[in-house]
Amino acid sequence: MDAISGTLRLSAPLLLLCLGALQVMEGRMRLDTMLSLNALAAALLTPLANVVTTMG
Repeated sequence: MDAISGTLRLSAPLLLLCLGALQVMEGRMRLDTMLSLNALAAALLTPLANVVTTMG
């Protein structure tokens, strides 16, 4: 379970950041919107990763 938790903690924010950066570069999203969504995602993913760790 530690491997899953570590993978989730590392890859999910990185994936969201990359996808958001692509959206910004294509003009579909503003930079401040991307940064706000990443902050919200981090606020959701941190407790989710903790739940995964606790269940294991």
